[in-house]
Amino acid sequence: MEKLVLISLILLTKNLLFSTGVEIINIPVGNSSSLANEKAIINNYGFSLFTNPAVLININSNYTIEYNRLFYYNKTTYDILSLTSKSFDKFCAGLSFGRFTSGEINLRNIDGIPTGENFEYSMILSSLGMGVKLSEDDYNVLNFGFSGVIILEKIDTENIFFGYNTGLLHKLKIKTKFLKGILLGGSINGVSTDKKLNYNASFGLQTGNSIVFIGYEGFILSNNEKIKIGTMLNLYTSKDLKKYFNLNIGYQTNTNYLSSGIDFRIYNFGLCYSFGNHKYLGALHSLQIILFI
Repeated sequence: MEKLVLISLILLTKNLLFSTGVEIINIPVGNSSSLANEKAIINNYGFSLFTNPAVLININSNYTIEYNRLFYYNKTTYDILSLTSKSFDKFCAGLSFGRFTSGEINLRNIDGIPTGENFEYSMILSSLGMGVKLSEDDYNVLNFGFSGVIILEKIDTENIFFGYNTGLLHKLKIKTKFLKGILLGGSINGVSTDKKLNYNASFGLQTGNSIVFIGYEGFILSNNEKIKIGTMLNLYTSKDLKKYFNLNIGYQTNTNYLSSGIDFRIYNFGLCYSFGNHKYLGALHSLQIILFI
């Protein structure tokens, strides 16, 4: 009976993590946490490796060091460290390491009596990728990105999985007083724990440093579709772009994910805080700290 309870708990934890649309590489992190997990056009800094690597090239710094912690139910945490290097105007490379843990779970039998056994479900992941500016002229900018993901799952056994993220980002430059650009982005990501590939497409209007977007997310061979709407409202930006303050608001259908947050930079220090209410994961708090070098 105790083994049956253990197996049930393991399956429950894995189903919660890998419910359709909630795979580990699809859990909201970084700046996209406050924008309904938008993955195609939003600048997610180094964590664009997990959303759309084509956006990496838009980082306004030669190097970044970033840390993100996601807090949610019980003792469960998700930590990611990311490094990016933009040595050239047309190329940016990124490297990320992450760890998800359920915390130590005390097992109980079917009558609710402690069995004296404990277990912890955890995942360690790493990602390496790049963003490249394919072309640019007076009216268009086209970026491409690709990243590979390795995931090590630990529970009663150890399993290793491989995944990837790839995408395109196109900006149509608009030279008007109000509208500055039209953004079109698309990304595909997947991991071998799930046969259904996740794909995203977004359309955005850029007014100065503010963005209003509508996006679509779906899964190949699945009817699990989501519509995402939101805005990154810029309240202040300095001329050298080294100081800014953004207010973010987003909503995602299907999972009823309502999110909000702030994103600001003061010279070499940046902070992104997000709060969201997710159908599967409950209340989410995400804190991202960035050093621009």
